Amino acid sequence: GISPVSSRFEWDIRCAPLDLAKQDNYTFQFIVADSTNKCRILKTDTVDVQVKILPPDNLPPVLSIASLTDTPLNNNNLSIILGQPIVLSLLGSDADVFPEKDLVSISLVEAKGNVSPKGFAFVSAEGKGSAQTKFSWTPDCSIFENDVYENNYTFKFRIADDRCFSFEADTTTVRIKIVDVNGSDKEFLPPNVITPNGDGCNDYFALEGI
Repeated sequence: GISPVSSRFEWDIRCAPLDLAKQDNYTFQFIVADSTNKCRILKTDTVDVQVKILPPDNLPPVLSIASLTDTPLNNNNLSIILGQPIVLSLLGSDADVFPEKDLVSISLVEAKGNVSPKGFAFVSAEGKGSAQTKFSWTPDCSIFENDVYENNYTFKFRIADDRCFSFEADTTTVRIKIVDVNGSDKEFLPPNVITPNGDGCNDYFALEGI
């Protein structure tokens, strides 16, 4: 009778050893040999298996940005008056889960304005499947230069995943306008009568802060 023989071939494909741009086709040759038959005649057969490796499907990561203060973002635009804090929440997510979750990273790749932005706080973040971080800034009057009291800034954030051979990345730009407080005295109406008679009403004249 014929005694069947079985075997198993496994290949755990990893990113690092492969460069699909250089080679994505592989041939594996399997040989079966019968060297123990009664006539002691070596008999063999071969099978060639060709494997083509395709990049895995990859859904792009998504970056959501929201304001954590009373002033909301409007189409990634924020307009504030000097003295108001700026706090943004950045949440990155990636829907890929097979064969494992992608590593998601969030970074700040550009920060510029008509006056270079200084003093803000941001820390890059990464995580499996999702990542979260914050951007915060409480600018003071030192941001205004050359008698210009309205500054415009752009902050460009990048989100990326690490999927083998087909990583995805995208950027989102937040535009921030900061204007100085209204220092006009047009609405200032000081009292024009004082009655220093000790009755607690208009007994003296004073300017706040002076």
